[in-house]
Amino acid sequence: MPTKPGVGQEPASYDFAIDEFLQSNGNVQKMPKNERAWNAFIQELSRWIKNENGFWTPSFSGFSADPSSPICIWHRWGQAVDLKFVFTTGTSDATGFSITNIPEVIRPSSTIYIPMSGLHDNGSALTGAGSVQIDSAGACSFYSDCNFGTWTAGATAKGFTDGANNPSSITYLLRAPNKR
Repeated sequence: MPTKPGVGQEPASYDFAIDEFLQSNGNVQKMPKNERAWNAFIQELSRWIKNENGFWTPSFSGFSADPSSPICIWHRWGQAVDLKFVFTTGTSDATGFSITNIPEVIRPSSTIYIPMSGLHDNGSALTGAGSVQIDSAGACSFYSDCNFGTWTAGATAKGFTDGANNPSSITYLLRAPNKR
């Protein structure tokens, strides 16, 4: 069983590896000596590291008129995920702003909070950084500042300032080493 490196320095929500996939895998244990062995070695590592991408259409809450033509694009390299929001603004009818149905493969193992820029509220771009909370159930909640500020509920624009031409993005870690 692997031990925890740097005890006391890791985030409390981090799940440490509970299996020894790479150490017990015959295709990874031996030094490759020919092209066939190298191919097997690389294929096994690729299964573990997982370099993949995709997209989905988000479901919104907090809008009387959702942003038009919304799409979210993601790229995953092992435990790191880059998530782009390719849409602009919609019409606000609540003090919240969230999207749901994040694909399971890029959901973090526990709730994470990330500052972000490029947000729009009450008809204009935010002057400071907003924030986003992503949970393990696939919900993404946006806030108008880093202190979990609420949005203007009146019939004004909220969303991303220039998401169609210059998508806002965030990068985060899944914190689940055995998630493949």
